Amino acid sequence: MTAAVGLVTTGGAGPPNTVAQIQPGMNVQPVVLVNSAGSFVTPLTVPVPVNEGGTGQSSLASYALLAGGTSSTANVQQVPSSGIAGLALTDGGSAALPSFGTLGVGGGGTGGSSLTTYALLAGGTASASAVQQVGTGTSGQALISGGSAALPSFGTLGVTGGGTGQITAAAAYNALSPMTTRGDMEYDSANATAARLGIGTPSQVLIVSGGTLPAWGTAAVAGGGTGQSSLTAYALLAGGTATTTPVQQIAVGTSGQVLTSNGAGALPTMQGNPALVYASSVLGSAAASITFSSIPAGYNLLRLLVIGASAAAQESDRWAVAVNGDSGAHYDLQAVYGANTSTTSQPRNAVNYWFTGGSTPDGDMPAASATAGVAGILEIQIPAYAGTTFQKTGLWASGYTDAATSASDQVSSRAVIAWRSSAAITSVTIATVSGSNLIAATTALLYLL
Repeated sequence: MTAAVGLVTTGGAGPPNTVAQIQPGMNVQPVVLVNSAGSFVTPLTVPVPVNEGGTGQSSLASYALLAGGTSSTANVQQVPSSGIAGLALTDGGSAALPSFGTLGVGGGGTGGSSLTTYALLAGGTASASAVQQVGTGTSGQALISGGSAALPSFGTLGVTGGGTGQITAAAAYNALSPMTTRGDMEYDSANATAARLGIGTPSQVLIVSGGTLPAWGTAAVAGGGTGQSSLTAYALLAGGTATTTPVQQIAVGTSGQVLTSNGAGALPTMQGNPALVYASSVLGSAAASITFSSIPAGYNLLRLLVIGASAAAQESDRWAVAVNGDSGAHYDLQAVYGANTSTTSQPRNAVNYWFTGGSTPDGDMPAASATAGVAGILEIQIPAYAGTTFQKTGLWASGYTDAATSASDQVSSRAVIAWRSSAAITSVTIATVSGSNLIAATTALLYLL
């Protein structure tokens, strides 16, 4: 029956239980069912209720679903379509119809109807929603936990999270570095632990301290340095000893001294140079005397050379030499004196200074009446002058020649001299026996050998 809308059992003229076809548009209400015995059973109402195998609905909304109703409504109710594609059918529980809507977390959904592009989802709170979106942040940021009271968020990862808290390489390095002060250096102190080395003081160099750690200090000899933190101006350096320091300074000495070895057991020292003058004096104008004072020890021989003349108004004068300012009768000498062709032995004992030569005019230095420009010469040598064991003794040589004036004005004197003292000689004074001045340009040279 392609067009039937119901069944009816006929009785009377037709055989029992005969089914007649009901055509559309036929008014067949009420319809009855008849059993096999031909008896009427019950009338069939339209629309057919649920208890009679129907839906109780006379029409259905497009795309609506059917669900069991309640006694207060209808045995079958329609669940209308939402009209929005993609919604899920959500159970309404035991007290309500299911419905189409956004699937909540309890049903395996998110409870949201839309998502921000690239946003992440996180569990929400009772005061917000079961699922909340986490903003996307900016490129390169990390997702950082907000703890148990806030959503996570994208941001710059701090040190406690394994980051630096910075967004540039330089700032990130500075954030992790132990350095705090300008000039600091970073080094591994132990077990890959970074440490800070503060800047040293001017002129210090980076050295290894304790065999393992860097430090600022003075470079030792083993490191190519001297081990000295300061040097005396112009001092020389020499290898030291185990009882002193690996490098020691040599005292600078005085002008004209030379570096002299003192053997394998002591530092070399500055001493007099046999080829150099220790001290000198050239008179710019006439003076009563020339004195060398503060003569140091440390040498073996004192040698004095003098060239000049006396201002005395006579043909000749005589050199007078004293030491240590001693004007007492403590000087002795034995001289051989030659004038022209004659020779004389001249002993002098307990005099107040050393001098040789005969009586005027036979002195050993020219004076004012001699030929202009003629000069006399004096040389004295005293070995062990700084010793304190022996009385001082030495050699004397003096003289001049003025043959242009007279053959008798050619004088030479040689002597052994002595000073009745064992004290070290520390000064020498050159003057004239007459007490007259030494003329300008008189020159004295002191050698310490």
